Amino acid sequence: MSATNPLLKKQAVRELQTLPDNLVQEVLDFIGYLQMKYQGVTGPHPENPAGKEWLATFGTWEDEREAEEIIAEIYDSRTTSSEERRW
Repeated sequence: MSATNPLLKKQAVRELQTLPDNLVQEVLDFIGYLQMKYQGVTGPHPENPAGKEWLATFGTWEDEREAEEIIAEIYDSRTTSSEERRW
């Protein structure tokens, strides 16, 4: 543990206390992400022991299309015509 580590933790707590509640939840979510990402360093996260395997899937998507093409396909697949909406 470095000498600056306790000071950084105190600064983080001070900053955290200035955030609105909705942003505090985001910080907690990010902490959970970091715990899963560095599971081997910090030990298994009790709520998600398989986090390391899950994180290993990040970046594995492969596609030749541009992002705009993929997004357009998603929007097209979710659009329904008024005729299809008849019950």
